[in-house]
Amino acid sequence: MVATLETKQTEVVKTLNREQANALVAYLNYKKYHWSTFGPLFRDLHLLFEEHGNEIFAMIDELAERSLMLDGKPVADPAQYLPTATVEPSEGDLSVRAMVEEAIAPTI
Repeated sequence: MVATLETKQTEVVKTLNREQANALVAYLNYKKYHWSTFGPLFRDLHLLFEEHGNEIFAMIDELAERSLMLDGKPVADPAQYLPTATVEPSEGDLSVRAMVEEAIAPTI
């Protein structure tokens, strides 16, 4: 079965929305790590988590605008971010090691 242009467009918008939601959840995870870092590697990890968070934050608006360019509707309702995302939100108090491991864990 040949996919129509509209079907392809819908799939691209769906993917952009998922990536937009993933970027916001990842950003919030990095901010958590940034604020929660402690110990002898504090300075380096604090700055690293901030840098990664800032890079990801810059992507959120671009992903939403690409969806709009395709006549799609980006994820705008905060309540829709977690159901749309495939990145898991960080939960609970974590050790520095656990934060690093969580930050580098592969996400799909």
